[in-house]
Amino acid sequence: MSAKGFLFIHLFLLFALYARAQVTIGLGSSPEEGALLQLKQNDGKGANATKGLLLPRVSLTDLNNLFPMFTDNGSGGYNEGVKADLDISHAGLVVFNVNTSNCSMRPGIYAWDGTEWLSLSKNVEPDDISDYSFDRTRDSLALVGFFLATYGGAWTDKSGWLGSNPITEWKGVTCVERCVNGKVEAAVTGIHLENNNVRGQLPQSLKNLVNLRQLSLPLGQLQGSLPTWLSELTKLQVLDLRSNQFTGNIPSALGSLSDLVVLDLQDNQLSGAIPTELGRLPKLNYLSLAYNIQLTGAIPSELSSLTNMRFLDLQYCSLQGSIPTTFSSFTGLVSIMLSGNQLSGDIPANLLSVTISDFCPQYLQGSSMVNANPWTNYSCPP
Repeated sequence: MSAKGFLFIHLFLLFALYARAQVTIGLGSSPEEGALLQLKQNDGKGANATKGLLLPRVSLTDLNNLFPMFTDNGSGGYNEGVKADLDISHAGLVVFNVNTSNCSMRPGIYAWDGTEWLSLSKNVEPDDISDYSFDRTRDSLALVGFFLATYGGAWTDKSGWLGSNPITEWKGVTCVERCVNGKVEAAVTGIHLENNNVRGQLPQSLKNLVNLRQLSLPLGQLQGSLPTWLSELTKLQVLDLRSNQFTGNIPSALGSLSDLVVLDLQDNQLSGAIPTELGRLPKLNYLSLAYNIQLTGAIPSELSSLTNMRFLDLQYCSLQGSIPTTFSSFTGLVSIMLSGNQLSGDIPANLLSVTISDFCPQYLQGSSMVNANPWTNYSCPP
């Protein structure tokens, strides 16, 4: 194409642009009335394209300056012009930040509002960060104590532990993070190491993890008694120690964990009676003490206070007596499993609506329940 031809086409496009004042890219039709610029591949009212707008990827370095669009003059301004004027004139500028070195400006989409960059991406910090206590030294030492006490060197997977990586990258450790002066601070909120050859005894250093919401160490070889200091983990929501080798009584102090939602201690070697204090856990949704064949005594009627209970598993213990009639408060119960005990008496009528139950005669080994299958609307398997 000649230079004259190229110039003609260029001038024609410029004229068309200014004449219409509204532009569509990707299709020859007009944009929507309220849009100066519209990207579309068809005029559909729903999806009108199979591709998107790829924003420029920029490494933002300062929340309150248009860097690297302009350069720093060393006096709080820009070399390219008056900072105040340029800041205002660029309001609405949108980019995708790729800088990962400044946690106050995490990677994502940002828009300049005339004074600062506003993140349009999801906030990764919790809504109420004030509910967490941040102390890197305290949390690190607690984890190191746990690692050493449970023979961490022999764990199946110990990725990241005791190395130079931050605790956020230690296998099985979950954290909440906040950004302070451009640096990330982390607080440990969970430990989840399933089937990881965790053995020994739980060290007291764990109680220093004051933000701990989840302690899940199932399918391990942990031994000894359940420590009473677990009750000092006041934020705990999930305590999962199933399939270990714990012995002794269930600490009554666990009844003070008011935020606990899941308590799973099944398949250990626990003994004695079920503490009545477990009936003080207002948020408890799941309780399993199954396969602790040395658990004895009656099912505490105090458990009927657990109005949020959905799953109750007490099968294959050595429980005696009858099912408390006060279980009528379990209005939301989905599953109750009591087989393999020495229960007697009637099944409370209020449990007839439970969806999944182990009340059928063939599941009540060792029990002498009266009216073991009183339902007319429930069929036991043959």
